[in-house]
Amino acid sequence: GNIMPYFVTSDNCKLYYENKGNGDPIIFVHGWTASRLSFLLQTQYLSKNHEVITYDLRGHGASDRGAVTESNMTIDRLAIDLRELIEYLGFEKVNVCGWSMGASTIFNYVQLYGNDRLKSIGIIDMTPKLVTDDEWTLGLYGKFNSKDNNEFIISLAKSFSETMADFVPLTFAKWKRNDPEIFPELFKMTMDRVSGNTPHCMLPLWISMSSKDYRQILSKIEVPTFLAYSGDGQLYSPAHGEYMKEHIKNSVLNIFPRCGHGLIVDNPEKFNRDYDAFLRTL
Repeated sequence: GNIMPYFVTSDNCKLYYENKGNGDPIIFVHGWTASRLSFLLQTQYLSKNHEVITYDLRGHGASDRGAVTESNMTIDRLAIDLRELIEYLGFEKVNVCGWSMGASTIFNYVQLYGNDRLKSIGIIDMTPKLVTDDEWTLGLYGKFNSKDNNEFIISLAKSFSETMADFVPLTFAKWKRNDPEIFPELFKMTMDRVSGNTPHCMLPLWISMSSKDYRQILSKIEVPTFLAYSGDGQLYSPAHGEYMKEHIKNSVLNIFPRCGHGLIVDNPEKFNRDYDAFLRTL
């Protein structure tokens, strides 16, 4: 498309977006500390038959991260931003696909707007509730209770870069984390990307995301839903995918063997094929 690549939200935040290709539109929503570049390989492949929109969430990438973002760094606001982007681009029906916090953003969209303007949903490796308790074991890591979360938040506030140096390896597939050949380069590359973030934007978003419980929202999803979950992940597991499949009516589950949380980068060929096949059924 030839539209200028910025759009301004109703609370005056400038968001950077890109669109490529023509056809049935897809909007990809990236995760915490990431950017639109997460979906580079998806965009290349899928833009052959689709208009693919990627954008930087507020506080991330090339979007606003200054004073304008300081009061509104919540998942609720990210959902409003997504809604406003859909309206700005004039889509009556759109496929939305969210990875990690991007999936939380889509759950929050459904909470606010139902299934309005959605043609389909994609959920990549995310839980509806991050924090675990005695009843809920399918949060982060299998055990990440409110005490663990408070400690993580405190350490993020104290030293963002040191905390991320501990967190980043957990996003890798187990085998990659344990492979001395692959690990150092992957770690450096990921840390370079992550350290470009502004801590005062990341911290409130983590607090917002970790306070959410979207389990009641899953039954409200009425559109076809594509689920992609890691088979060798440290954050989430096939059990998370099974839970989602059970609670979202019209959903298909694809497990990604030997992949971690970053399955779209670990095995882009499989993701692109599987997601493309799903979209063709709509």
